[in-house]
Amino acid sequence: MPNHSHRRPKGGRSQSAAPRSSRNPRMRPSNQERLSGISGNTPEEAVSFRGMSGMSGPFTTEKAAAAAPETVSGGDAAVKAAYLTYQEGIEQYGTDGSWETTGSNRGTMVDEIQDTNNSTGQAWCGMFIGDSYAKAGIREEILTRLVFWSGYRLHLFFTQGKYIDGSFGEWCTDHRTTQLGSGTGESRKAMLDAFGPQAGDVVLFRSDYSHVGMVTSYDSETGTLEIIEGNRGNRVQATAYDTGDGQISFISRFNTSDYEPGGTVDAEVQGAEMPAVTHSGTGMGATE
Repeated sequence: MPNHSHRRPKGGRSQSAAPRSSRNPRMRPSNQERLSGISGNTPEEAVSFRGMSGMSGPFTTEKAAAAAPETVSGGDAAVKAAYLTYQEGIEQYGTDGSWETTGSNRGTMVDEIQDTNNSTGQAWCGMFIGDSYAKAGIREEILTRLVFWSGYRLHLFFTQGKYIDGSFGEWCTDHRTTQLGSGTGESRKAMLDAFGPQAGDVVLFRSDYSHVGMVTSYDSETGTLEIIEGNRGNRVQATAYDTGDGQISFISRFNTSDYEPGGTVDAEVQGAEMPAVTHSGTGMGATE
């Protein structure tokens, strides 16, 4: 019988993080987040750098050199943290068991994931990624400004450097993004190859960005993305999407500036071995 009383150690936040009592009040999801139809660009406009500098348009080597800040190993750490949580969930609830054991979007592990994101009882696909990045040393401000609450908020942050209230992080720099649209086949693979997906890249699903996942690996021979997804069938799942699947519409990457200055990876994540995780075939990415 699963042991639902187990408590997962928290961690991953910088020692300089603000105490919970000083955090911003919670903001409810906006009308824009509740509504579908937030259209992405066409595949022809896809690969670009977008942010406060206004640099956008088709991908070029010159733009890559000018706009893409140096990345750090935080993506690898976030994937490792996500895999460890995934592994613990299987130990607690089994391979196919729901993590929502006490109600809709509620359960021991789900509540802990949401607590990291200053939330309770809401859809948690993006918050699972936020919880993983908290352990990788992401800025506390990104968590307290509720960026991981939805795909819409993540898209706004990655493409414009904005929070949901329109304000900016003073430290924020342009992010590398690719708008994949719903195209499939060789055109999708070409866009992915130009972007060069890495472990930890954030992916959004469909034109309304209504589901969130994280890249764990990319096969440049086949164009297949391996993804870890929270709140897929009320649990975390390890999946794979080939170039014949057009659900993933957007991909982006956190910059060096998005991490706490002097921040460190959670000690338990750093000290653990990377779990061996097998990803399933492609399927319907969904927040349920």
